Amino acid sequence: MQLINILTVALLPLSVLALPSAVEAVAARDVEEYAVPIPVDEIEADGIEERDNNPKKIFARAQNCRVTGSGTVNCRACADTACQVTHYVYGGSLYNWRCAITGERVVIGGVGDSVWYREYSTGCFTSGHYLPSSCRPGSCEES
Repeated sequence: MQLINILTVALLPLSVLALPSAVEAVAARDVEEYAVPIPVDEIEADGIEERDNNPKKIFARAQNCRVTGSGTVNCRACADTACQVTHYVYGGSLYNWRCAITGERVVIGGVGDSVWYREYSTGCFTSGHYLPSSCRPGSCEES
């Protein structure tokens, strides 16, 4: 009789441990009931660019460059001073420039520049006058 009592006391906790936890049971139920299949062709990754092996585009990647000077510089909707200012970039700050395009010629202090750079995160354009000559992202026409 004592052996039966000992086995009952020893095996009872083991049977409780063998049951799935409430969290596991709910998670398994929710996956089955509420799972919505999403076709792979409908998934679009935000901020991810499709890579292209075109020789003209291989080196036409965005480039990090600091804005020259120490002031605030207008960043416009297009490569022209007549376009609306949509954002500002700040002298001494590092920005990711997606590409370069020929636009309105801007002359400051007798020095002209018709290259405009497109900022990666906002898509706005800043005159090349405000970026160092070493900043050379690819052409917007080729991107």
